[in-house]
Amino acid sequence: ENSLPHFLSAQEHLAKGDVAGAVEEINAAQNKSYDDFTKEMAFAQEEAYLCAGRGVVEAKALGSSEVLLPQLAPFKKLGVDLAQKAVEAGNAGDTASRQALLSATWELGHQLKDKGRHGTLISGLVGLAIENIALNKWPEGVEAPFLNRSVEEQREKNGETRADIRKVAPIVESWMPTASENEL
Repeated sequence: ENSLPHFLSAQEHLAKGDVAGAVEEINAAQNKSYDDFTKEMAFAQEEAYLCAGRGVVEAKALGSSEVLLPQLAPFKKLGVDLAQKAVEAGNAGDTASRQALLSATWELGHQLKDKGRHGTLISGLVGLAIENIALNKWPEGVEAPFLNRSVEEQREKNGETRADIRKVAPIVESWMPTASENEL
């Protein structure tokens, strides 16, 4: 089952001021996989370019480059807004709500990041950013129930992931123009 509808619904709930409804929708997305149909869109565009007479490599490159991901910016905003609500709850002394909001923020980011392994790099990076938003607002000295390590260790792991991406991206960028059809 796809978690995308839950995230879209969470945006609507939060826009209406229904914070609990937004958290409920994100929690309902747990154990589901996020699919924004990016691969299907890229493949359809690739097929269109092939039908128009473009070569395989060019069709793949053009098809992938023209996929739009309009949901990513609103999802990042959702994560930022949930984290801000968490800070407000914490300042009011409601630690349970703070942790519930940050857990929901983490879940949103985690699903986008995990999809990034099988989807687009930008989805993974947005997910990583949302995860970091949750981790950076997490109460100091309190274990996060959604992690199997400390919050600090997860921050370090996320930093390593980001550094790895920065190292690999230029290599892939220089390789793409010289890659054969079979390699792509």
